[in-house]
Amino acid sequence: MNKEQIINMDIGRELDELVGTVVMGLNLPHQSNARYYSTDIDEAWAVVEKILEDHNYKIVLEAKLQNGWYVYIKNDMGGNVTGLYEFKSAPEAICKISLIALLGE
Repeated sequence: MNKEQIINMDIGRELDELVGTVVMGLNLPHQSNARYYSTDIDEAWAVVEKILEDHNYKIVLEAKLQNGWYVYIKNDMGGNVTGLYEFKSAPEAICKISLIALLGE
């Protein structure tokens, strides 16, 4: 999966399942078993903790003046791993930037 495909995914169960398998390392036999990572900030926060623990990546979120969030991931040396992206919600931003860091080509 490339960056464009990740960016263009709708929030919801398909994205949740992808985050569950790729980022969280879970074996999910069906989308209904995934947590609501892309819509629930509490669940998305578990993604932040997991990507830090497993890859030493820090997710940086910055609120826009209007609606939305800027987001990128930096490594332990402070380098930008992903580039800067913009998404409508914090959970969406966390999920998609994590996938971009791990899968994006």
